Amino acid sequence: MTITEVMVWAVRVCVRLPGVRESLSTVVLGLWAVLSVVVVGYTLGAHLTRLPAPAASDPALARGLRALFPAIGGRLPGGVGGGPRDLLVVHVLYDRCGCSARVGKSLELRGARLGVREMVLVVSDDVGADGVAGTDWPAISRLKAAGFPVVTLATTEVADRLHVQAVPLLVIVEGPDRVLYAGGYTDGRDDPRLQDQRLIAEAGAGRAPAALPIFGCATASALQKQLDPLGIKYGR
Repeated sequence: MTITEVMVWAVRVCVRLPGVRESLSTVVLGLWAVLSVVVVGYTLGAHLTRLPAPAASDPALARGLRALFPAIGGRLPGGVGGGPRDLLVVHVLYDRCGCSARVGKSLELRGARLGVREMVLVVSDDVGADGVAGTDWPAISRLKAAGFPVVTLATTEVADRLHVQAVPLLVIVEGPDRVLYAGGYTDGRDDPRLQDQRLIAEAGAGRAPAALPIFGCATASALQKQLDPLGIKYGR
């Protein structure tokens, strides 16, 4: 039971007690106001926290992504920076994350870039009896229509196989195992400008862009519990 559910239960019990409804109304309303401020501050603080990115030097990241997204149609000609390059661009999004939804919407509007293999990995808590992640996130069909191959993976699998703990995450891999970029999309939490196109262009020119911070949601269970011990944001 989350703290919000406990608050609702306590109020319901109080108002049902005979003879105390009127005398407790002011106290209950005051307590509710205080707890609401605490909950909002708690949730906002967790949302503003910079989240960890996987290490670009971690071989599990590049190899795991290459296994999820094998070459499609052989090498593609470089469309961003001249000269052929073998780039794999993966947007890792979480179907419960509002910041991921924002990135997904931006991808839908611009469509997949030419000259690179640009994919979307959707992380989901919804895992079927067969162990395969499944989600009815509406953005998936729209992303596919915009030209993005989409793969879904359970949160536990993402943590175990790719060592990814938080999203939205952009990963750019060159060749079989060289990670040119693993990080976020913006300089700050409230920055409206997603910089994925700039980052892809720099990688296409052979540079390794400086990683931006990740502002969004934790996907790894251990990190969720660390950031949200009361289970307010993640409901655990």
